[in-house]
Amino acid sequence: MTLRTRLFSLFAPLLVLTLLAVYGLSERLLLSRFDQQDNLRLQAEAHKAHALLLAHIHRTSSLLRSYAWWDGSYELLLGEGDRSRFLRRNLDPGQLANLDFDFMVLLDDRGQVVVEQWAPPDLLDMLPVGGERPRSIASLRRDILARSQRLGLLQHGGDAQFQSGQLLLVQGVPLLLTVSAVSNSQGSAEAIGSLLAGYFFDGARQENLQLRTLGDLRLLPPVAMDDDWQRLALPADTPLPQGWLSPRSLLDAQRQRIELQSANSLGEPELRLQLTGERINFRKGGEAIHFFLGLSLAIALAAALLVYIGLEFWVLRRLGRLNGEIAAIGDQARLPRVGDLGRDELGALSTGLNQMLERLEQSEARDRVVLDAIHDGYFEVDAEGRLQRFNRALERLLGYRDDQLLHRPFVELLAGDEVERARQLFQQARDDASPR
Repeated sequence: MTLRTRLFSLFAPLLVLTLLAVYGLSERLLLSRFDQQDNLRLQAEAHKAHALLLAHIHRTSSLLRSYAWWDGSYELLLGEGDRSRFLRRNLDPGQLANLDFDFMVLLDDRGQVVVEQWAPPDLLDMLPVGGERPRSIASLRRDILARSQRLGLLQHGGDAQFQSGQLLLVQGVPLLLTVSAVSNSQGSAEAIGSLLAGYFFDGARQENLQLRTLGDLRLLPPVAMDDDWQRLALPADTPLPQGWLSPRSLLDAQRQRIELQSANSLGEPELRLQLTGERINFRKGGEAIHFFLGLSLAIALAAALLVYIGLEFWVLRRLGRLNGEIAAIGDQARLPRVGDLGRDELGALSTGLNQMLERLEQSEARDRVVLDAIHDGYFEVDAEGRLQRFNRALERLLGYRDDQLLHRPFVELLAGDEVERARQLFQQARDDASPR
């Protein structure tokens, strides 16, 4: 394995593991925090929608009480007023529209209608939910009065303070219904009847509620609730309906949903409000994380490229040159020196190699002096049997000059009967010297 491959095998896995660790931590920590912010934001919108509905009920209840605690309504129930005159002056359709009511009904203690006015929107303008559809205005009227009686909204028990507001679903049509006990203008007299009023959630009213909340809002039939639904807090002794908030559900990576359900005075689920919103923080956070990871990857790759270039020009090529210069050192009479590689560790290595070659050359010079001083012939041969080094005694014994002996096969210097034996000894010496 080359040094380049070894360095790459060390660097690349570390880079990949680092990026995967950053991605995993960002997914677990950052995106979960962004998702929690989206959840809190959707819950806040659901609470806001619930507060808006309660504010509508409170406003209409307060407005209805001004009619219920009025001497004109009280005297009419006592039989002292003119019904047609009361209806014409106080409950004409235009006045109902100004009060934002679709109907108003005055009933006595027995639940009998004394006077009433109905000005609902057209059936085609109503927005029924579920599979049920309103059959007629008359059937809607009958069911609303019957539902009011069943829920105990007309049973004030003589208490002039009695008041209630409900969100109901009648024949698939969602409506806001309020009732107040009828008393004199001071509210001091015993209640002798009930005033019932409300309005239907048509397209305009639902759009008004939609504009005041973030997300897509839908009115739906009620569903069964489990223990995961959260009971919403209400002021003590309030005539407002109880509400429950569902856990958040994720539709996909872009959208989330939460539901708000209202109950009637008997605690029965009546109307469900579904709020669907975008996971803005999650989506934008994911985009930011992906951009950051992409940018980090680009920076890491650029850094890796710069590191590779630095290693190539300042380390690997210098090592290659040093290796080439060392490999070129052979059996020259004077050993060459490696080039200067700078002032770093490689430069110190080249300096150390040059010092080693200098000492080796000095040692060979001393050996040469010693060999030239002896009277016996001495020579060295290479793997092919050619003379490489010899002393002066050998030159004198053989009668050859230095240039005549250098690189000459040693067998040429032997007598014919000694050649084969010398070759066998030479081959045996080579075999003994070869690595096993």
